[in-house]
Amino acid sequence: MAIRNKRASTSWSVVEAKAHFDEVIDEVEDERTQKLVRHGDERAAIVPIDEWGSREPIGNLLEFFARAGLREGELQIPPRTGSTRDLEW
Repeated sequence: MAIRNKRASTSWSVVEAKAHFDEVIDEVEDERTQKLVRHGDERAAIVPIDEWGSREPIGNLLEFFARAGLREGELQIPPRTGSTRDLEW
């Protein structure tokens, strides 16, 4: 039985993650979210499937507007300006 070394960090550069993808997955399977970093900025995360499945849905657009406190007719969308293009049907 092989014993794996645990990484102290949970962040990987994209290059590291590509080169050691099996290790990234091993860490995630051990219930540790792994972050992917590009150019020094965290860009993505790989989370355990149980954590992903337990996420609450954000809701639909109607629920968003209801939470925003907008009542019917309050949303003002300015008319488009500029040129339009004709489409052939």
